[in-house]
Parts: sequence; structure tokens; C-alpha cells
Amino acid sequence: MEAVVGLDVSKGTIIAQAFTARNEAFGKSKCIVHTEDGFEEFGKWLRDLCQQT
Repeated sequence: MEAVVGLDVSKGTIIAQAFTARNEAFGKSKCIVHTEDGFEEFGKWLRDLCQQT
């Protein structure tokens, strides 16, 4: 199964958590701020996730 990413979007931040199976978290959740640097960090996190799963 490919990884699934859950997002909790709020004002100013996003909390992201990857799952490899139902109710099986992959790594720790990631907090991303709504800035250009934050979104670049999120993109890197997603690319790393794709390589690891």
C-alpha cells in the first residue's frame, strides 16, 4: 500500500501525518507553517516519504 498523508489545516499551520496502513502511523507528525520556507519543507518531506515507502 502506498503511504497516505492526513492534513489538519488551520490558520497559520498545517499538521501532517503519514500512514502506511489503516491506523499505522509512519514516523512522527510534521508541523508546517504557512510560509514559502514551510511549503518547501513540506515538499521535501513528501519527496522523502515517497522514497522511503
